[in-house]
Amino acid sequence: MVPDPKQPNYYKFHFNARRNTIYKTEFIMTNEIIYGELTGINLKYSYVEQNGDITRTVNVPKQDTPVHPDLKKAFKDIIPHFMLLCEQVSENKAIKEAIKDGMPEGELDGASVFFPFEVDSFKISGSGDNEGIVFKGTRILSHGGVLKLETPKLQFEDHEYKYTDELLDAVNALKEETYEYSQGKRAPLPDNPQTGLDFDNMDITVADADVDM
Repeated sequence: MVPDPKQPNYYKFHFNARRNTIYKTEFIMTNEIIYGELTGINLKYSYVEQNGDITRTVNVPKQDTPVHPDLKKAFKDIIPHFMLLCEQVSENKAIKEAIKDGMPEGELDGASVFFPFEVDSFKISGSGDNEGIVFKGTRILSHGGVLKLETPKLQFEDHEYKYTDELLDAVNALKEETYEYSQGKRAPLPDNPQTGLDFDNMDITVADADVDM
């Protein structure tokens, strides 16, 4: 987990009675986004918080404010990878260009190869060589039905997928925009100022809670 320079540090104090001395140790607080799910124009998400000896998973339910267009675009940029990983399309020029340059801005044309597809969630799990990601989304079928799709878990160290490096760049952008959303980067509603984390509606799981007081 890489420390985020925008996140605050905190300190732990140890008292040595024999030397009658207090030692101060600095720790860096880190938040690592591991999950995000679009529900309409809103988002729910999870992150792992590391505070020195304490690791906890924080699950934030769907927020009332809509997501920023940059976050919607970050989900959209996963679509060409999603299509390939779910084997819904063969590699073609449009796929290659979208992976290289990002998806087109604005609404997709109905004739676009990407039009039937949406990616609405990602989940990162594992650690080390086993760390990887799963995407979920949908495809609108020709008769109007909706096919739910889920990629196999793609391990970040597994380079069998041809575009792993490009996917990692897209995932990092998606995590960054999810983090920015948690810090208040929203599409503002009229007379409704942007807000940050909703601490009153969090499901917090504390792991390895070894607290030295």
